[in-house]
Amino acid sequence: MRDRNVESGRAPPLHDRPSSPKALTLAVARAARVPGRYADGGGGLYLNFTATGAMHWVQRIVVQGRRRDFELGSLDDVRPAAARKTGAAGGGR
Repeated sequence: MRDRNVESGRAPPLHDRPSSPKALTLAVARAARVPGRYADGGGGLYLNFTATGAMHWVQRIVVQGRRRDFELGSLDDVRPAAARKTGAAGGGR
């Protein structure tokens, strides 16, 4: 897959890029084409991209030893900076 992207001049899919502690930008988030979970800087905040094309911010935390995912909203409704601020405050819906 990677060779085909290089030959066509397109950027490789997000999941083929090296992992980075950098925060996702709105442009990079909107460019996601492969369903999956994309980390936003390693603080437990993820952009969940489903097979149907929906993109939702998810804050992953541990409560009493059990992992919990809290949806913060869709990419259209919640900008990356707002998702980081809500996630850092421990908020969720």
